[in-house]
Amino acid sequence: MDDLTRRVVRYQISGTDFAMVYAQITTIVYRFPQRNSRCTEDDCGDFLLFFQARINTVVKRFCYRGISFEAYLLANLKWQLRTYLRRRDHSCERVRVALRPLLWTDTVLREDTGLTLHQAAPPFAAPLAPQKPRIRNPRSETDRRRLLIIVLKACLYVREAELPLIALALSCDVQWLRECWLRLRLRLICRRSRSEELVTRRNRLYVTVYGIHHQLSECSDEENRRQLYQELQLMQQRLARVRCQLSRVPHAPTNLEISEVTGIPKGTVDSSLYYAKRKLRQQLALQ
Repeated sequence: MDDLTRRVVRYQISGTDFAMVYAQITTIVYRFPQRNSRCTEDDCGDFLLFFQARINTVVKRFCYRGISFEAYLLANLKWQLRTYLRRRDHSCERVRVALRPLLWTDTVLREDTGLTLHQAAPPFAAPLAPQKPRIRNPRSETDRRRLLIIVLKACLYVREAELPLIALALSCDVQWLRECWLRLRLRLICRRSRSEELVTRRNRLYVTVYGIHHQLSECSDEENRRQLYQELQLMQQRLARVRCQLSRVPHAPTNLEISEVTGIPKGTVDSSLYYAKRKLRQQLALQ
């Protein structure tokens, strides 16, 4: 019986020494994707985060019958790595499909609807022109502008089937409103991929910091402890920067993006959103 198997059996019997078992298992899990040619160095940390929640279950289900725990663990990792790669490829494919209409070119073509979007969107005054047949709208132009900005600000929660009713309430062109809504949603999809990348980097740094803490708890040499402490400070600084970058990624369209899409000046977007929120707070307070 090797050392890792002995510690796992001891933990199953007495419930002690799990920290050493966990440290050895995480080392094996982290290095396992390096055997696969489809995996990169980034996949090692991502796969460790993917498998981390299953470590306790694998340890509890192990039953020693002449086979070492490492062989049992490698058999589990083989199938879990296949699942991880399948999910990773599926996620990458979804991002590629979502980003297929290149948002940053002059013209964006949607193949499924045949809709062509232009970066130079028409000004807000153009779609507010009365349609034929003429629809009488009791709302003022200011109220309609505020409602439009609120709808675009919450574009993630507005369904495409609701756009005709919103366009009717705004007395604006449905196709123009759909273009604005679609362009903002595509930008949010691009931003979501950036957010997922930062989350992956943050989780990888968390695992690195945990490993350094574990090495510090076992190291007795002063020179090695000093080097580990310096490395720990460096990793903590990187972790703080990544967390700061992640907090700055907006989860909704910014006022500048709404201004670029609709053609409304940014100051007008800011003031309209402010007064719309204030009016909504007043109505909620009355209720």
